[in-house]
Amino acid sequence: MGAGASDRGGDCRRQFEACRKAGAETVIDPRTGDLVAALLELTNGEGVDVVVDYISSAATLEAGAKALGRHGRLVTLGGAGQTLKASAMDMLNKEQDLLGSRYVTRTDILDACDLVARGEVFPLVTELRPLEEAEMVHAMVENGEVIGRAALRIA
Repeated sequence: MGAGASDRGGDCRRQFEACRKAGAETVIDPRTGDLVAALLELTNGEGVDVVVDYISSAATLEAGAKALGRHGRLVTLGGAGQTLKASAMDMLNKEQDLLGSRYVTRTDILDACDLVARGEVFPLVTELRPLEEAEMVHAMVENGEVIGRAALRIA
């Protein structure tokens, strides 16, 4: 195994550990098997309630849609712009929602800040860099080197 592959595996272990520290009860590595089957097994065949997809590739969207349960909702927040295949029969019979969301409102931002202030959710910002390093931070995100979220300091 080359250094890159080994390093990437190490990054995933760090990411999974960060998820556990943040409260995740279960972490599934989609590279080691059938993600949909693992999610269905985890939910006793019921499927998941919500999928939030930040990557939004055809593969992640399709897996998310297949893993949805009755009244499940998939929300894509990424920008891959790829075409996906989803089961119209599942959407109808299970009354599922497949949604896209590109922007937030000022109210959404204030509500999110309020949740953080009350301690109900907390951001996991692992990279805080000056604006001048934006290109480097973007490359780090693209390469999967950022465990939580990256933020840029302005000023």
